[in-house]
Amino acid sequence: MSFFEEIGEKLENALHDIATIEHAMILEKKDGYVYCIQQTEGDSISCISEKPIDEEYLRLFNDCFHASSEARTSITRFIIECITNK
Repeated sequence: MSFFEEIGEKLENALHDIATIEHAMILEKKDGYVYCIQQTEGDSISCISEKPIDEEYLRLFNDCFHASSEARTSITRFIIECITNK
């Protein structure tokens, strides 16, 4: 499975409508990190999981963030591209 397919698969189930994504973020909790997407419709913040994410998700997010920074695009745009261009 390619990198784009992997992140797309992990994210698309948690998103209500990719057109309403505003921000992607990792929230630090007492016992770990939670990967969240802020959207303009529905729930304002959608979390991939209520439980803290494992290192695989954190690494995946960081890889996306660095790739989007290098490409001079937003992490949100990068995630949308991952989901829509499998």
